[in-house]
Amino acid sequence: MYAFARPLIAAATLSLLWPAMAVGQVVPDPHFNSSVARPAFTTTHPVLLFDAAHNNMFTASDRFAPLASLAKHDGFDARETHESVTPKTLSESKVFVIADALGSKDPLTKAAEGPAFLRTECDAIVQWVNNGGGLLLIAEHAPSGYASRGLAVMLGVDLSAGYLSDSALQDSTIGGSTLVFARATGTIGDHPTTRGRDSTERINRVRTFTGESLKGPAGSVTLLRLSDLATDNMIRAGWKPGPIPDSLVHIAKGRAQGVAFTLGKGRVVVLGDAAMLSAQLMQQGDNVQYRMGMSVTDADNRQFALNILRWLGGGLN
Repeated sequence: MYAFARPLIAAATLSLLWPAMAVGQVVPDPHFNSSVARPAFTTTHPVLLFDAAHNNMFTASDRFAPLASLAKHDGFDARETHESVTPKTLSESKVFVIADALGSKDPLTKAAEGPAFLRTECDAIVQWVNNGGGLLLIAEHAPSGYASRGLAVMLGVDLSAGYLSDSALQDSTIGGSTLVFARATGTIGDHPTTRGRDSTERINRVRTFTGESLKGPAGSVTLLRLSDLATDNMIRAGWKPGPIPDSLVHIAKGRAQGVAFTLGKGRVVVLGDAAMLSAQLMQQGDNVQYRMGMSVTDADNRQFALNILRWLGGGLN
């Protein structure tokens, strides 16, 4: 979900998917702890580069600041770039993070669904991964899912761009499309990013917040597996809250909200929700309604974020 302080979008999303909730305000979690007890990188400090050049909704200096801080405490040299992607831009980087890139600055316009990346930029990213880079691509429901499709296709990934719902994984205490993936329900896959370095870093529960479904290429590992009841609600820019026609509800059975795979000498993780790696609070007045992303206390989102970055950076095999 686009978890940020744009009331119109938040209201539209929550009216669509969380009718039982009163719409609140999404704010950064001031108490998020980004310290790391056992850093993965103590002698080397791989460069982790956050993209901020493509109208990204989540950047290291804004909504992903907690993630960047966590990465720094784990030993990464976390940076942000406002430059177009070229081989030179990526030359010093071990991990490149792209989160909710858009085709324009205003996510409420049709232009936001346009391609976020030039073909030359896509070529540079794919070649960099093939040569050993680690890419974390995060794209969720419209408009981001549409804007990132060109890059995703070149990686062999299909993005739905719809608003994801899955009644089998839905958390009834919150409602709507707040989903809980759990090892106990068989919806968390087996991969270094879910195993960690030992049992203390094992991922048993991950909570996501709307987003989209996706499908990885042949040979990819499903990290977050959707149930047979999952659907994508295919709503475009300018949609007005209300009933969704059956023609816009697409079956998402067999799809995922997170996948991992190797590409040449490199590694790729694609996620269909950005809020899961944020650290935010949904508030109604002075009262916290619920926590989002790495701030949740009943799931392993924080450790999942560390495991993903470590695997992409070569610190976890």
